[in-house]
Amino acid sequence: MTKKEFKQALKNYPSLSAELQELKDILPQLSQPEQKTLLPQIKKLEEEIADISREINKIGDSRVRRIIRYRYLQHPPLSWKEVATKMGYNNLNAPWRVLDRYLNKAEREGSA
Repeated sequence: MTKKEFKQALKNYPSLSAELQELKDILPQLSQPEQKTLLPQIKKLEEEIADISREINKIGDSRVRRIIRYRYLQHPPLSWKEVATKMGYNNLNAPWRVLDRYLNKAEREGSA
């Protein structure tokens, strides 16, 4: 996954996760033929979410991983202010800057 794809994946993660849960919730209510058409969609969403998780786990900086988890993966996702508070930053923009610096640095280096 390129850095640009990773950035987009992070932004899409809350929606992907919600869509997956919605599909899983309605699955038991559907007929068998309808379930068969929905199962590939569910599998694709699960794979996308797993890819994102693998990319996050590759990140060596614990602060960056925590920021990503709080901001994008937690249900509901935390605001930047909440992330800053949870991580003990006095500056409310600090987590955003840490993540932005990491993403921009990694993009220049060509890795996630």
